Amino acid sequence: MSFCCCCPTGGTNNERLLPEDDHSSEQPVNDGATEEYDAIVLYDYEAKEAVQLTVYEKDIVRIRKVNQLGWCLALKGDKQGWIPQTYTRRIEPQDKVPSQGNTMTSESDQAS
Repeated sequence: MSFCCCCPTGGTNNERLLPEDDHSSEQPVNDGATEEYDAIVLYDYEAKEAVQLTVYEKDIVRIRKVNQLGWCLALKGDKQGWIPQTYTRRIEPQDKVPSQGNTMTSESDQAS
């Protein structure tokens, strides 16, 4: 089995993390047990391996896991793959903007 910089590439499970004893990263460690969160992509990233995900600046992704090397398992639409954690910024609940369609009904809607 071969390994890319973020995850195993020889198998079919793209959610596996690298061995626990590999502490070569200075990034925060997440064992996958914490809750998922939304993040904004800060820079374009083109996938170099089949288990990675291509994302673009300003994309909103769902971070599902962070491995010990600082790579995030991200979900974008119906696609999932690994991206560098340093290419993302967590979106805090107070940063989220309510969608226009779900806030209030307009006067014309009320007249119907």
